[in-house]
Amino acid sequence: MNLNFIMQLKPLLMSRFYWLCLFPCLLLSISCKKDSASKQTLTLQPMNNPVEYDVLLFDTADNSGLTSASIQAFAWTKNGETYTDRGLLKFDLSTIPSTATIDSANLYLYSNPQPITGNFVDANFGTDNSFTIQQVSSAWSPSTISWFNQPQTTTTNQIVIPSTAESMLDLNVDVKSMISSMVKNNSNYGFFLKLQNEVTFTCRIFVGSRNTAYPDKHPKLVVVYH
Repeated sequence: MNLNFIMQLKPLLMSRFYWLCLFPCLLLSISCKKDSASKQTLTLQPMNNPVEYDVLLFDTADNSGLTSASIQAFAWTKNGETYTDRGLLKFDLSTIPSTATIDSANLYLYSNPQPITGNFVDANFGTDNSFTIQQVSSAWSPSTISWFNQPQTTTTNQIVIPSTAESMLDLNVDVKSMISSMVKNNSNYGFFLKLQNEVTFTCRIFVGSRNTAYPDKHPKLVVVYH
């Protein structure tokens, strides 16, 4: 074969090889950009959340109601009487389509720097103050909820928060599995916070959505989905 012809053909061959290599890379880049653009981030940190609730038993009487300065998992005494508190917390997920895929979901709970319950100093107290975060599995309303009428929960996907000796400890909890279930099954009834061992002088106290001193520490949920 003529050498000059081969030399003339070489740039053309190299050019075709270049584009053959480049084309898949361009497709991958476009695909990645499209995927990135389709992702949505929903950040929820409401003030005065109407579905943030204390399920509270004082001695033998129901004393449940909307949270005030804190949302807590709690067992203590007052004036010689015992009281036990569990927290109900729900966020509005209605903007997330039921067909969406949840990429991540994180629940942020911030220890209350100025607790008005317990020993008034430590947000976390007790020999074993571990607690669970469970998915609520039945509908409930603040107008009807009480200690004796608590909503059902499920242990599926529940999260156990270990005990801590730290007075203050903020939490970043991966709740992706629970949020995925809530969205997919159209069953957003919220989260339930409860001590694993409800013995007196045990608490985990977090800033509530009605706390005006620490608005940046209200319970927060961040969901990334596509």
